Amino acid sequence: MSNEAMAIALHHSRSSGTTKLVLLGIANHDGDGGAWPSLATLATYAGGVSERTVSRAIGELVELGEVSVERNAGGLRNCRDDRRPNLYHFLLSCPPDCD
Repeated sequence: MSNEAMAIALHHSRSSGTTKLVLLGIANHDGDGGAWPSLATLATYAGGVSERTVSRAIGELVELGEVSVERNAGGLRNCRDDRRPNLYHFLLSCPPDCD
């Protein structure tokens, strides 16, 4: 689904700049169970910005209703609970008139 999610992000997101790059990074990792890229990975995708900038961008995406976040809910089963990454859910979809 990540290719579809990335296309939807490019065409239908209301975000821009760094925030849109962070959304594309989340969309790139999106799958049936959500996405859990690290802040460092998203910072790299967004052109080497700080992790704090990524956190602010995620906050903007949540406010826009384009992403939801579950704290420490990502990762694999063998990952300790205190080491789990955040789980992101990509919430955008194509509108009914989308081709």
